[in-house]
Amino acid sequence: MRTFRYEKEKVKKLSGGMKRRLNIAIALLHHPKILILDEPTVGVDPQSRNYIFTFLKDLSINKNTTIIYTSHYMEEVEQLCSKIFIIDEGKEIASGDKEYLKSLVFSNTKLIIEVNNITANLIFDLKNINGVLSLNEEDASTLSLIIDKSFTISKALSVIENHNVSISKITYEEPSLEDVFLNLTGKNLRD
Repeated sequence: MRTFRYEKEKVKKLSGGMKRRLNIAIALLHHPKILILDEPTVGVDPQSRNYIFTFLKDLSINKNTTIIYTSHYMEEVEQLCSKIFIIDEGKEIASGDKEYLKSLVFSNTKLIIEVNNITANLIFDLKNINGVLSLNEEDASTLSLIIDKSFTISKALSVIENHNVSISKITYEEPSLEDVFLNLTGKNLRD
């Protein structure tokens, strides 16, 4: 018979991560169809957090268990949940998948282009591409474009190439679920 390192240990002596894993294990003893978890990663170390994430994803997919996951950590919700409800002061204010929720608040994307040489003509030509809503010169080598869905990267690359400018990096910045939450609920600190 296999023994476990913490088999005879009192629960109060376990680490936060071990307590969280024990809570989940106890909740799974009867193989529930629905598992309700209230902030299961609060106070756990990164290894335990990753283990819990991997385990929950596997449980949802392979064991066909519905998981109701409550959290204030929007990056966890964004990574783990397929349907999201944003609740503020006890009321549902929005629900849907993360793409839908983001579209409620943000219809545009930020594109960051780092190049070796920014000229006034380059800026002018990039601003005139269909789908570019605004363009800011962040510093001597970085352009920040707000783009909509009609924008095509190939057109921007062609314009940059025509100006004999080399690109060192291109980054898309989409809004996070936390951005959506703050936009829908307000950014002011509450009691």
